[in-house]
Amino acid sequence: VGGAPSATEAVSGLGADAPDAGVVVTDHVPTELPGPGFPGATAEESNAAWPSGKQPKRLAAWPQAGAGSENFTLHHCWKTTVLHDFQTGWPDLCVGLFHAESEKDLQSCKNICWSDPRCAIWQYNELPEAGHQCWVGAGQHCGTGNGGDFKVLGGQRLMHGEVRVLKPMSGARIVNLYNVGEFSGGDVETRTLRCKGWCYSLISCQYWQYGDGGCWVDAPFYSTDKGMLPDKVVQYPLTTSGLDNSSNMSAGEMIQHYCPPQTLTTYAPAEYAPAEPAPLPMSLGDTVPSVPQRAASGPSMPPVWVWGFLLVLMLAGVAASLALGGEKRRRRSSRATKGRRDEDSEDEEEEDEETFDSDGMAAQEQSRPLLGDPGSDSSRAWPAPPHRGEPSTKDGAMNRGDFHDAYRSGNLQLSPAVVQHAASQMSGRPPPPPSPYFGGRATPPMPGYPGMQAGQAWR
Repeated sequence: VGGAPSATEAVSGLGADAPDAGVVVTDHVPTELPGPGFPGATAEESNAAWPSGKQPKRLAAWPQAGAGSENFTLHHCWKTTVLHDFQTGWPDLCVGLFHAESEKDLQSCKNICWSDPRCAIWQYNELPEAGHQCWVGAGQHCGTGNGGDFKVLGGQRLMHGEVRVLKPMSGARIVNLYNVGEFSGGDVETRTLRCKGWCYSLISCQYWQYGDGGCWVDAPFYSTDKGMLPDKVVQYPLTTSGLDNSSNMSAGEMIQHYCPPQTLTTYAPAEYAPAEPAPLPMSLGDTVPSVPQRAASGPSMPPVWVWGFLLVLMLAGVAASLALGGEKRRRRSSRATKGRRDEDSEDEEEEDEETFDSDGMAAQEQSRPLLGDPGSDSSRAWPAPPHRGEPSTKDGAMNRGDFHDAYRSGNLQLSPAVVQHAASQMSGRPPPPPSPYFGGRATPPMPGYPGMQAGQAWR
């Protein structure tokens, strides 16, 4: 990346902590964590604290090939997270970067940093006489610029892949960490988060601590003065002798960089704290996959229980509607039946009143007994049932129903007085319709019509 160190130079001088030769690492999620005995008093004790029997080496979980050779390559990870962004207030006045001379515009400057896992920062600026330039690297003094005379047009601090915490490392300071110094502005918590972000953005960084002296990070390229001081690296495996108990660190971590297997999941943006002069709390940042991702689209379907609840409500509504309709039909039918019964009752009452008026009662009295038992003495009368629910007080009185029964059976005998009374009542009325009791034949003329003689009986 421009004048940045190559992959081989980035790990040169690491000795035992350099990646194992010939190892090929692919995208994966490491799981190994140290036990409570790490770091131990000796190298053997420290290694024994790990399930595999040894402390993981630097970059051991990062995708790579050709370790120990001139073709050593650190592979690009599909996942990239924005920790700080010039567009959201981060100054990006970083110095100590490398000039990427081949990149002449902002987008190409951004692309080169996104595609190389060793690049933590990209800065596109404008110099008074040199014009627009692209600078990349790890960066220092990003909040103040340390007196640099340039105008920033765009830039970001990135985190390639993901980071997992292996062990908290507060307390004694780890020897041979690189001192980034104190951050200007913000409280202790904000400055601690900036220190953490510096290490998270550099894949070769295994440790960071914040406390006495400000921010301390594991950056061999800088701590060894670009390889000139090869012994200025963190001890491997780390033991208690590699700690400086005279310094107190309020926060710190041992971390591991890795690239998880690519999925179709897109990650929701998050915010990371900008550097000076407008400090904000730092989180994991905006995760932006470096290859096109498919995001879930369309509205989500309601849970199955929602559909079941709605179905139950619909069925209950239908049942209630049917029950209500049946009740209404039953009531209408009941009212219609009652109405017909009332009409029949009223008709019967009116006819009864006509039959049992004063004249009718006199005629009935004159015609007793009306009904004779066939084949027996006609003087033996049949008692009539009560009229309108009242008991009969007249022996042999006959109601309307018995009259019709006698008429149908042919046992009806009429006295001259009854015939005369009926003739006077029916005078001027038309003949009645054919009676069903005569097989459809014309009904014989009622008393009073021509041909009818008083006292004549119908047989």
